[in-house]
Amino acid sequence: MYLSWFLLAVGLAAAGGPSSAKNEGALACDFAGSYRFRFLSNGSDGWWFRFTVDGTPAKATLVENVEVLALKAGRLEMTADPTQCKLTLRTKGKAVGQLVMTIVLDPKANAFKGKLTRTKATDVAEQEVTINGIRDVDAQQSGESCVVPGIYRIDFDPIARWRNADKGDKRSCKRTEDWLRPLFVRVEPFGKTLAISKVHSEPPYAEEWAIDSTELHGDCDVAAKISDSELELESRLTFAKDRVTGIAVKVNQQVYEDEGNIWNCVAKNSPLSVTRVR
Repeated sequence: MYLSWFLLAVGLAAAGGPSSAKNEGALACDFAGSYRFRFLSNGSDGWWFRFTVDGTPAKATLVENVEVLALKAGRLEMTADPTQCKLTLRTKGKAVGQLVMTIVLDPKANAFKGKLTRTKATDVAEQEVTINGIRDVDAQQSGESCVVPGIYRIDFDPIARWRNADKGDKRSCKRTEDWLRPLFVRVEPFGKTLAISKVHSEPPYAEEWAIDSTELHGDCDVAAKISDSELELESRLTFAKDRVTGIAVKVNQQVYEDEGNIWNCVAKNSPLSVTRVR
């Protein structure tokens, strides 16, 4: 009888019995990595949310402030279900109330999808939104070897020809040094494309509101659009590792002199100076 039980135990272990199946299930998903996604808030779709999962036992950390949600970087409450590749993260704040993210990770594609819900939002429709994002297991790597992820400074041609957007408006567009400033952006791979989003001009280069879009026209050729409350830029950028060349296909800059004295200046097909600063 004892021999029979011994043989049964050996057989279950060799065949992947209940004990080994449980262990395999626990190892189904390794969640370690850096996660990022864009989401809808305050009427704009494209805000960034970035967090990491690491350590033993695993912990989740919001790695940079999410200003639109008034959330500070720090620990996120996390529940993991490795057998389903599912993560649930929670936090709270005055602007969001109770915030819950539920995501399902595809470990082969290093991508995830899920939902972000919060009890407070500027619009009821934004209390529950669908999210799709990317997990970076190692340092960010673009699918194109010519693109180096990082923070870039874009300077406009100081001798570009600027004209008033309104042909009938005689206000000058000549003194660009008084109103034109460099643009700082974060360039990073995001799925099958690149994301080029506006950031503040000083370290740590926090996210700044703008509407952006990119379109790939070749391995290293990108059409990028960025617009905020004062600037609208349509550009074409060519990446060659740390060296980037570009042209402002069209740039529209708002000029503010005093209250009620606002006009727009436009330049077309002018060179851009693009430098990686981090």
